[in-house]
Amino acid sequence: MYRDKDTLEYVIRLNPKLHALFEKDQLGRSGNGSIVARPTRLHGLCGSENQSLRGFKQELAGAFESITHACEAHAQAFQAEIRDNLVHVDRQPSRSDTLPGYPDR
Repeated sequence: MYRDKDTLEYVIRLNPKLHALFEKDQLGRSGNGSIVARPTRLHGLCGSENQSLRGFKQELAGAFESITHACEAHAQAFQAEIRDNLVHVDRQPSRSDTLPGYPDR
């Protein structure tokens, strides 16, 4: 994590393999706007080296906890959980999410 010198926003760097998760049409949306996906789908998209789906879910939960704490420390809303065999992610949109031309906006 670092602070961008131009925008003064904090940036969290993730594994580049996670890039596929943010491509258009890779994840669904629930009725309340949450991003939802099956853990097996995330496992395949991110190229995890963990061969066990159970182990992957544990790693995912730990990663979500780290992101949640980092976001809370900077007054950003982020919540993620695995519920009913679906991953649910709720987050506060960033400024770039609300710019014209951003996918699905």
